[in-house]
Amino acid sequence: MTLAPGRLAATARRPWLSDALLAGALLILVEVTVLAKQEAWSRPVWLPAAAGAAAVIPLAWRRRAPLAVLAVSGAATLAVMLYHGSPGLLALGPLAGLYTVATTSPRRISLGAAGVTLAGVTAGIAAAHHGGLTWEVFLLPRAILARSRAAARSASAARSASARAALASSSAT
Repeated sequence: MTLAPGRLAATARRPWLSDALLAGALLILVEVTVLAKQEAWSRPVWLPAAAGAAAVIPLAWRRRAPLAVLAVSGAATLAVMLYHGSPGLLALGPLAGLYTVATTSPRRISLGAAGVTLAGVTAGIAAAHHGGLTWEVFLLPRAILARSRAAARSASAARSASARAALASSSAT
């Protein structure tokens, strides 16, 4: 199926629509994965299914309340990490939330959110390993922090370039 050129422009004019589509697509992906792997869950499958919904549905509001979306999504993912170990695809929810915070918030808030996310991921991995700490306990959170720093720098550079362009255009007139 090919989209008419105006279709993509329509979602750009209505960012809430693209956020809702993202949340819906991730919800389907997460729930299908949870149900496909239900034999791996030692307890009732509705718990990870509910946590999966709690991790990705808030993404529909990610541009309106990025910190709240990150908090809810991160808490649901941490609960699954403590319950099962690996969050699997549920990690996409807080990662998308952290990306949104990093690209829309001031650097101080972005770095604070990255630090809290780093602490949550480290705690979740450490708890899932029940004391048997391996290299991944430290490598994965470090990779997440590096990626969020890069996203924050990119967003900051884009805001600075936009401000310089606006200043140049106003001084030219």
